[in-house]
Amino acid sequence: MRFTIMNTNPQHQLQRRFSKAVVYCACLLVTSAYARATSSVTVEYLEQAYQNQQFTSAYQQAEKLLIEQEGDPAFDRIFGLLAQAAEQCEKGVYALERSIQESPEDLAVRLALASCYFSLGNTKAAQQELRAAKTLPLNPADKLQLDKAIARIQSKESEAEGGWEHSLSVGAGYDNNPNNGIEDAVIDLPTLGQVLVFDESLATGSAGYSVSGQSRYTQAVNQLADWYVSAGLVATQYTDDNALSRADVRLAGGYQRRFDSLMSLTSAFYQPLWVDGEGYLSYFGIRQQLSVPVAKSLLAGGELTFAQLEYDAFSPLSRNQLAASAWLQHDVGNGSGKVTVSAASENADSDYEFNSRDLLSASLQFSQQLASDWDIITSLFAQQARHAGYHPVFGVTREDNLVILSAQLRYRYSQNWQVSAEFSWLNNSSNVAFYDYSRSKLWLRATYQF
Repeated sequence: MRFTIMNTNPQHQLQRRFSKAVVYCACLLVTSAYARATSSVTVEYLEQAYQNQQFTSAYQQAEKLLIEQEGDPAFDRIFGLLAQAAEQCEKGVYALERSIQESPEDLAVRLALASCYFSLGNTKAAQQELRAAKTLPLNPADKLQLDKAIARIQSKESEAEGGWEHSLSVGAGYDNNPNNGIEDAVIDLPTLGQVLVFDESLATGSAGYSVSGQSRYTQAVNQLADWYVSAGLVATQYTDDNALSRADVRLAGGYQRRFDSLMSLTSAFYQPLWVDGEGYLSYFGIRQQLSVPVAKSLLAGGELTFAQLEYDAFSPLSRNQLAASAWLQHDVGNGSGKVTVSAASENADSDYEFNSRDLLSASLQFSQQLASDWDIITSLFAQQARHAGYHPVFGVTREDNLVILSAQLRYRYSQNWQVSAEFSWLNNSSNVAFYDYSRSKLWLRATYQF
């Protein structure tokens, strides 16, 4: 049985009634303040915040109005745009779908909807929205951008489903020192005195042309992993008889897997090189690469390589290689910058220890989109190489310092065609005259990807 004790004290009952009234008034004041706060957030205010790129804060404010204003065309539009910009597509996609039904010619909404479909994994719907956007009145540059976006989605689908990608390239240009030759026809060697240098080892300029091709097959294992195999060929021929032609084959295969935000790629490679039609060098090994985002626009990574350099014509130069590098990439707007530092140790046979060497290098690379179909890539590379011991022929312990500057201007003519102009300059300063040289090269290239 339940008992209830009633307090009949009039004074106590008066206090209880007064307390209830205070609580009720407080709740009324809070509710009134909240209503005034939310009512002050208008569609116009949200649109202005969107223009000012205050995506996250504006989305949070818009979300408070969702129950009250969902279904209103103006609100649906700005809520969907803010959700996409704030990376909340799972909440904004329905508003964008309603908005595009209301205004089929709204390009901003259609692109935001395509982006949300893609981020949610619905690549077919994303392509459909982009193709619908192409039917709107656009300038040629914007249509080209849409073609690129569709191509990127198709490439992602190809990676997920497995498939082939190919590229073919032809180029021509001028190289002022294709053999990495020196200027002096006669050099002094401590052990041999004055030595006449072969014509092939002298600096000589020549025009030339090149052809290259690559094929790659990718097959998904699951949503987190895939494997690939690739094969490529690069061949360069010069018009001057003393300029040595080159051809190298590039074979590779690898397995890539994502562990949460960490991306891992394990690969093996084999790259034989022919000079003037004769076997010169075989470079082969295995490589482990890792990358991980450390901030919204910052990516860090590194790689470790175990490899072998086998010289066909002169085996004393053959070496095994252990190399490690770390890099940091920062994306800003339509450009990015990347800095890399590397260290490597190459060890020759003990009888030829003077051919062993340690290398330290650093590089900077910048890429920038200049317009919808133009971009430029510039880079600076510096390397210090110190050999292990006294060279019996040159009479010194060889030390080299290499600097390379390069720039590439690219123009994408269509979804499949690209043309580029490439310039590079390198200088290798050495305490051995035979390896002291500089070189510059200008090359024009056309590439077809399919």
